[in-house]
Amino acid sequence: MSDEPALTTNASHEGNPAVSKDKHLEVEAKLLLDKPFTPGTGSIQAGRYSIRPIPMSAPTQAEAVVSFDDDYREGILQASNPVGEVETLCDILSLLAGTHVRHAWLRIAKVDVPGEARQPLPGYSRSDDSVCLDDATLVLERTTSLPSVLAQQFVRACHAYALAVANVDDDVSLAFLLGVVAVECLSSQETVIPHDVLDKDSKKCERFCKFVVDNLPRTERGQDVADEAQFRRLLKTVYYTCRSAFVHGGRPASPAADIGASGNRSFITHYVDGKAAETPQVSWYLRCARGALLGYVRSNAPQVEADPHCFARMALARNILHLKARKPLAAGQAVRTGDVEL
Repeated sequence: MSDEPALTTNASHEGNPAVSKDKHLEVEAKLLLDKPFTPGTGSIQAGRYSIRPIPMSAPTQAEAVVSFDDDYREGILQASNPVGEVETLCDILSLLAGTHVRHAWLRIAKVDVPGEARQPLPGYSRSDDSVCLDDATLVLERTTSLPSVLAQQFVRACHAYALAVANVDDDVSLAFLLGVVAVECLSSQETVIPHDVLDKDSKKCERFCKFVVDNLPRTERGQDVADEAQFRRLLKTVYYTCRSAFVHGGRPASPAADIGASGNRSFITHYVDGKAAETPQVSWYLRCARGALLGYVRSNAPQVEADPHCFARMALARNILHLKARKPLAAGQAVRTGDVEL
């Protein structure tokens, strides 16, 4: 292991005049979306965050700039992780847009930070015509008004969903798995579905199905889904055949799962050993997962006072390591791997 600088102490802001604890740290990031915005989409403001679409020549993509003040200072946060905060916003916007959202670059205190360089993904990310952010402010503000545990679980659900849509063209089985994980981030919670109603350990599939049924608008279940019984049956197929068979036995999803990805089909009827089988389409299921997660947040009135630093706290918590120093360290000192016990 090299002895290059590995981290700095949280107090390092104090020695940097560009990051004074009495001033705001300006953060800007350019976001790339794999679908265009709906014509007429304008800027939105949600708490500390401003999101502004910008012109782009490619008709099948979109770009936007998100900006906010990283107001690190004593008494609110002892440190900050603006890159992680931008990544959290990308995950939530992925759920809102139903497509892959990533940051191309960031500018923190007028210093450019490299972003992701992934190419746009074909297929599922083009399944809808455009991105509409009409209720982005509502969803972002409702998320920061959830109890801290539920807010954290919703952000984790957004991350799992974002990974699913980013990888669906490469691996349908992985997309199903991540899409189920996204729903279970909330369906597993006592405050969402009481454990005395459905046991958290022995009724995981039932909890999964109940969350989707309760929170997905009926109009979004699929035009070719006959009734609730068939809808539940398709969800159980997703859970047991598309997810569990992959997790516990490595069996991939049927190739029938992505035949109708370019259309609006919910399932494909095919034959296995002479018996009819209904295989859900991965694009249909990801739309259901997205609709259920957004439906949950939209339908819940603010439960606590909105925390404007909700996403900042989450970003900081997942990127902080507590290490034991080999010797006393001064505030603002660059910490090398040789200065800590690993």
